[in-house]
Amino acid sequence: MDRYPFDAEYLRRLRDGDGPTVEHFVAYFTERLTIKLWRRGLTRSKIDDAIQETFTRVFAKLRSPNGIVSPQSFGAFVFSVCNNYLFEVYRLEKNQDQLDDSCFELPAPEPGVEEMLLRGERGQKALQTLKLLKPKEGEILRALFIDEMSKDEVCARYDINRTYLRVVLHRAIARFRFLFPKG
Repeated sequence: MDRYPFDAEYLRRLRDGDGPTVEHFVAYFTERLTIKLWRRGLTRSKIDDAIQETFTRVFAKLRSPNGIVSPQSFGAFVFSVCNNYLFEVYRLEKNQDQLDDSCFELPAPEPGVEEMLLRGERGQKALQTLKLLKPKEGEILRALFIDEMSKDEVCARYDINRTYLRVVLHRAIARFRFLFPKG
């Protein structure tokens, strides 16, 4: 890739927001920074974030009172701004606590008195509804959902295979929903 010879006039036009100069700057450094960041193994979204933040910082420095002192090293300045941004990101990622798998197993909050009463009422309604089902369907639902038996244990107890258990469950749940009191 050819290097562009940056000079004081180019930086002045860039600082003043000259359209063609800004377009040249964006195109020139987008291509070079993309290659640089891609070689570091960054994802496309991280590359875009890094380039956007680099441009924001470069324009802020261009417009600051002390600005850029050496126009001939403007390219190196842009790359160093990008590097500094990446170091900040890496530092932040390193300092963030990594969550282990156990954090997703949060204990359920203790139910309040009202919730316990509602559960009790619904539980009584559910038990009454189970009695309305065919005996085998009610027993299978009770075994799976109340006694928390595994499907293999239920299959062994009622001498059925897993495929037929699925059919029985589908029918029993549909019947249960139909019979369960609404409201």
